[in-house]
Amino acid sequence: MASTGPTCFVLMPFLPELNYFFLYVSDHLERRHGIVCRRADQRFSTKPVLEKIVEQIRAADIVIADCTGNNPNVLYALGIAHALGKDVILITQDSTAAAPSDLRPFEFVKYDLAHHREFLERLDAAVDDLLVARYDR
Repeated sequence: MASTGPTCFVLMPFLPELNYFFLYVSDHLERRHGIVCRRADQRFSTKPVLEKIVEQIRAADIVIADCTGNNPNVLYALGIAHALGKDVILITQDSTAAAPSDLRPFEFVKYDLAHHREFLERLDAAVDDLLVARYDR
């Protein structure tokens, strides 16, 4: 069944320990907001990974970028999302002072896996803000 609601593309390092975090967040966003989340490594494709990422960024209504650890691949894809004018939510486990200087002016939703409820509340507020702003336009 195809979704007719908003879509989200999640940029995060391809680390096994983040798989459950992605599933948890995507399940929450789908149940709470009707948003379907995708990640580049979810489906096999014969296309180069970067091409697949760009396609998914273009198709997404919202991009969530996990900037924890300043992963170069995430930051590169985040630059593409910004260049395409996408609505982006930045999340991190790190101090915002650890973010690259070009990202520090943006607001981050900080997360700690031990305090998931607080994170989801802040993420919900950011999503609500983006969706309301989109419909106001």
